[in-house]
Amino acid sequence: MQDTIMQFFEVVGVSSSTPETFVELVTWFVFIFVGMMLVLSVFHVIGTILSYFFSCKR
Repeated sequence: MQDTIMQFFEVVGVSSSTPETFVELVTWFVFIFVGMMLVLSVFHVIGTILSYFFSCKR
């Protein structure tokens, strides 16, 4: 699980070290939030495409 989280940090471009100031903390959370929203939107698009594909076959 730790490897997966570290790979997510690398893909998003966030340093895996803990932030030392409040500004770094806010920036860190924003990057993580945007990265998670991008991942969730990709899964949503894939789910919509699959749903459309399977509903057209009926």
